[in-house]
Amino acid sequence: MCRVRNELQIRSELFRKRPFFNILLLVGIITTIKQGGLIMAHVEKLSIALTPEMAAVVRQCVESGEYASSSEVIREALRDWKLKRSLQLNEIVELRSLWQTGLESGPSRLADMDAIKAEARRRLLSQDAE
Repeated sequence: MCRVRNELQIRSELFRKRPFFNILLLVGIITTIKQGGLIMAHVEKLSIALTPEMAAVVRQCVESGEYASSSEVIREALRDWKLKRSLQLNEIVELRSLWQTGLESGPSRLADMDAIKAEARRRLLSQDAE
């Protein structure tokens, strides 16, 4: 469910494990913040309503340390949703194209559903024989 760890958490782990890098990491974090790496320039705050189950999942992701905030969880979920939606729209375009190709190919040579099923079985058996 929760996949991505926050860059700041990874750096803080390194900070604890490797003391000789402490100063370099601290400078890197401060530089990243100054450059806007951890601060989003154009953020719009929204209020959303979640079911208790969804809210519990969001809280669990944050409490486990895999995300820094509930906003981060929601942002990643929205990115995943956008990708999924894009893929679905591409599939719809492809299906419409295939449908149109079928229509343009002319009338079927098979008369009814029984004939279609028989032809499908014949093709399946010929594939198995090969």
